[in-house]
Amino acid sequence: MKTPKTKNPVAKHAKSFNKAQVHTDRKKAAKRGYIKFKSNLVNKSTQGDIKAA
Repeated sequence: MKTPKTKNPVAKHAKSFNKAQVHTDRKKAAKRGYIKFKSNLVNKSTQGDIKAA
């Protein structure tokens, strides 16, 4: 007797996970003032003071 074939769990769930995603426009976000890391926030605030002086 042959054993039944096992189903592929990757193929079973592929339709639910492999979908198009909407990504944010990083250039537009940077123009609006978005800063990803706090370390960049500190550096930009000190540079702003130097430029203003």
